[in-house]
Amino acid sequence: MIIGAVFLGMTQVTSLVLQFMSGRKVEAVRTDLAINTLSNSQKLDGVVSTNKQIHTLVNSNMGVQLKVNVVLAWRIYALTKDPEDLKAAQLAENYLKDHEIKQGVVDKQ
Repeated sequence: MIIGAVFLGMTQVTSLVLQFMSGRKVEAVRTDLAINTLSNSQKLDGVVSTNKQIHTLVNSNMGVQLKVNVVLAWRIYALTKDPEDLKAAQLAENYLKDHEIKQGVVDKQ
């Protein structure tokens, strides 16, 4: 009977210790999770910022290339007076205008 009481007391103490340790572990995990979530959020903000900068650079370069294509297409047409070259120059201008309209929408966001 005494052994049973001692065993019961030890079991209760062990249970309390485990609960205490478990509570500390849960709190440690909760703290680590909050720190990691903040860190990941900051990293994602950096990725978003970098992505916007790359997108702006690529669109800017695309605009420059389209302008060059328009100038070259019109110069070729001026030399050849070929109707196909006229179509190509007009098409190049349409692509440039389309790009500028789309870029204007993106820039406003």
